[in-house]
Amino acid sequence: MTLNDNLDEPGDPLGVLRSQVLAMIGLTQDQVTDEGISRLSVEAHESRIYQLKIDIAGREESGQVHAIVKQYRESETPDRVSNDACVLRTLYEAGVNVPRILGHSAQERLILMEYAGNATLADLLKDGAVAAEQSWGLVIEALAKLHATLQNVRTDTQTPDWVFTAEERRDWAIRGLQSWCKWLGHEHEIQTFIPFELSLSRMAERLSHPSKNDRIIWGDCNPKNIIVSGSDIRLIDFQLKRSSIMLDLVLLLAFADCPETYLPKATSHPLLEQYWSLQEERFSELGSLADFLAWYDDELLWRILVFGGMLIEKKDARLPCWSGVCQKMLPDMLELLTERIDS
Repeated sequence: MTLNDNLDEPGDPLGVLRSQVLAMIGLTQDQVTDEGISRLSVEAHESRIYQLKIDIAGREESGQVHAIVKQYRESETPDRVSNDACVLRTLYEAGVNVPRILGHSAQERLILMEYAGNATLADLLKDGAVAAEQSWGLVIEALAKLHATLQNVRTDTQTPDWVFTAEERRDWAIRGLQSWCKWLGHEHEIQTFIPFELSLSRMAERLSHPSKNDRIIWGDCNPKNIIVSGSDIRLIDFQLKRSSIMLDLVLLLAFADCPETYLPKATSHPLLEQYWSLQEERFSELGSLADFLAWYDDELLWRILVFGGMLIEKKDARLPCWSGVCQKMLPDMLELLTERIDS
């Protein structure tokens, strides 16, 4: 029996997972005392996350192991697990701010890594902590080093793509714009927005260009996945997709789980300038600083239209502050739409 097959079946699935983890790190049940394992996340897209605490007895390196167990879903192949573990080890050995890998089992679809903490950048932003402002520079440096290291990573298996076609981007953007019009009370005036369709099509073509979508990226780069402890940060919960580095940057700076986690364009541009200065010689597709900022603005507008439009359509019960999020996005959206219709 594996936990992947029997997560919701009667019995002791956590006990099965515990046994799998102990086997992975070469321990037997009599070498462990005061163990505990608990689920941290249930609805992750491709995995379930657990926190594990065990006290090791009878070994030379006796002490407590406090770790995170990432369990991939059945739909993910053992090769994918091995690929991710290899990449994460490479990042750690290169000095990137990621947790250390303690072990993995491709067959059981498990990766065991050190526990990095639980205070996230998103928490600090929501609390209005000064530490959040002080952390941004460190985060940008860490992301630049992450992207630079991933550029040179070679793996035995193909990393999944996360690339949208121009048609998909255009259709999502137009649907999002229609939702925004409805929310703003302009649904009956939708014909006044027809001129935007051409400019959004051009934007979709730019964002979908192959030269901008051929890098391995973090894939879930947002303030919830950045652990902050004083001047130390850790990047966690990688999905490792082949796509555009700009998706990572937009997710980071405009995640918008709440109004506090959305950075307006005027605030994000200085951080983008810092990133560009660190990466200019590494990525030819970045172009000039002006080109880079325009690329970000394109991706930002697309995310505002699509993500904001989805919130408006669903009035998502998980995001009760969706109205506040949209209010925070609105000035940037109107400015960016005006720039594109005038160009």
